Amino acid sequence: MTIAELVLALKRAAEASPLELETPVFCDGKASDEVLAISAVEIDDEGDCMISLV
Repeated sequence: MTIAELVLALKRAAEASPLELETPVFCDGKASDEVLAISAVEIDDEGDCMISLV
């Protein structure tokens, strides 16, 4: 499985049901322990991946 395939699988899973995270994330400046969806996935030329969560 490539990184891109993994990211797509995570995106599909997040859209199907909310992700419960062990560590809080910050969304719009507020701490949250739940991610409702992955809004964007970007992979740069160096292979680094940024996942935007909502």
